[in-house]
Amino acid sequence: MDISVIIPVFNEEENLKLLYKRMTDTLKKIGKSYELVFVNDCSKDSSLAILKDFAAQDKCVKVVSFEKNCGQHAAIVA
Repeated sequence: MDISVIIPVFNEEENLKLLYKRMTDTLKKIGKSYELVFVNDCSKDSSLAILKDFAAQDKCVKVVSFEKNCGQHAAIVA
């Protein structure tokens, strides 16, 4: 793996599709192997379902999901 991008997520359902598209478009242009690691910090909206859909369709996407809100720092460290 050349590039790992860690993305903390908390109630971001409205932004995730655009973020995913922009990130994958940019990383593909770089031409290196990559992974997107989304860390769901106990979102109450449909963020987790959207992330699981990304992971099901794209082997470069990984999802970590917290059962309780731990904060952005913990999400990045995880």
